[in-house]
Amino acid sequence: MFSLIFHPLLLLRVLGMFILWYVWEMPAGIVRMYAAYALALGEIFSFRFLLRTLFSIWKGISEEYSTKKGIHIDQIFGTFCLNTFSRVIGGIFRILAILLGISVQLLCLTLFIIAIVAWIAYPIGVYFGMRFLFQTFLP
Repeated sequence: MFSLIFHPLLLLRVLGMFILWYVWEMPAGIVRMYAAYALALGEIFSFRFLLRTLFSIWKGISEEYSTKKGIHIDQIFGTFCLNTFSRVIGGIFRILAILLGISVQLLCLTLFIIAIVAWIAYPIGVYFGMRFLFQTFLP
């Protein structure tokens, strides 16, 4: 019964399947996972929308220009200053949101690179770790 489990052809087949999984399937899964996170973060931060509305009025805080007859320089200047200030504040907050989104995307990319390098380097680390243990503790 146990001889079937340790049959050489079965072991070679399982070893071949493991190598295929380790070298091809799992790295592809890590890449797919990174792509999903990158797309989700891109949707969360909505870079396209932030760039399109970069200098839009912040939170709808604006004032309509006076429709009174005559020229009222003080009201026109006050309205212009409020609307300009609201656009500048909106631009500042949107630029900060874009910078935060870029930094989160870079963090996600860095973690992806660390994960893929760790996945590839793990067998090498196991080999050298086992070699060190055998050389150190076995005569």
